[in-house]
Amino acid sequence: MREVWDRVPAWVNKAPISEFRLAINVSPRQFFDIGFRNQLKELADSDPDRTCHVELEITEEVIIGNVEQAKAILLTVDAMNFAISIDDFRTGYSSISYLYKLPVSKIKIDRSFIVGVGKTDRAEHVVRSIVDLGHNLGLTIIAEGVETEMQAHIPQRSRCDEFQFDLPAA
Repeated sequence: MREVWDRVPAWVNKAPISEFRLAINVSPRQFFDIGFRNQLKELADSDPDRTCHVELEITEEVIIGNVEQAKAILLTVDAMNFAISIDDFRTGYSSISYLYKLPVSKIKIDRSFIVGVGKTDRAEHVVRSIVDLGHNLGLTIIAEGVETEMQAHIPQRSRCDEFQFDLPAA
């Protein structure tokens, strides 16, 4: 984490876009580890302006089974001004309930929905519904796993705010 934190200013200066944000996947073990949260606090205290360029991604599995503890941790991390996103968002009841119970600012639409875009109308309708729900809650929506122009076109038309492109391996 320290190495990434130290590199953020250089990446921001080289970024081809004005709004650079680095998303870091946080494992369940890290998420519940007080040492990891202490490290985040130390980093945020060392350069509070840098937190706007770092987003912490958690999966729904982190939250399932311990919503109250997860909420307390997320409130602590949110107070440090790190953006928090739910990775691999699905549309189950529990997923939707997290959106208003927890301090998250972004959701990433699971790639399983994105890969169906352009193949079935249902996939496009699901993506649009997730986007509408997220926007109505004031969240930023990311289409995850975009691989084709068609896949980028539908979420864009559906008003996704950001895209995570999966490029083929070199």
